Amino acid sequence: METTVSWRCIVERLLDELQARYQSDGMIADDIMLAMSAVFDSRTVLESFNLVDRNSICRLVSSSGKILFQVVDQDDTAWLVLPKVNYCKCEFFANEVLYGHFQICKHVLAVWLASAVGRLHHRSIDDKTMTTIMREISVDTIEFYLLEYFNISNNNIIADDMNEPN
Repeated sequence: METTVSWRCIVERLLDELQARYQSDGMIADDIMLAMSAVFDSRTVLESFNLVDRNSICRLVSSSGKILFQVVDQDDTAWLVLPKVNYCKCEFFANEVLYGHFQICKHVLAVWLASAVGRLHHRSIDDKTMTTIMREISVDTIEFYLLEYFNISNNNIIADDMNEPN
């Protein structure tokens, strides 16, 4: 019988090991970085660790307890990340991850790494702001799938909705 272990299971184990070792000696071990590079593209791993080193990850929590992450890139662009579902608003995610060329972008991996080593900033936001952000993410995701799989743009749908019925 053949056993398949998903990349997520492997990464969870690596993150657990990273967390344990970081708590004991305060360092990110090279062998963990190498193991991550065996699962993901080495450039993605290196850039993710660099984002963690720069303290670029913020955990946004709404007053009702909803959680979202924001990662500020090297060029000061802020990206919204939903790490539990492996989602990011960056172009790499849209062009590479959603098409199956890569499993993850550097922003999602950076959130996972920062969470493991406790290097997250925390910011509270109100529910209205969280709802606005989540709607923006939803619209972008729906638009991608409509265009990619059905060759329909959101503009066509809006135009059709605005036309009077025959």
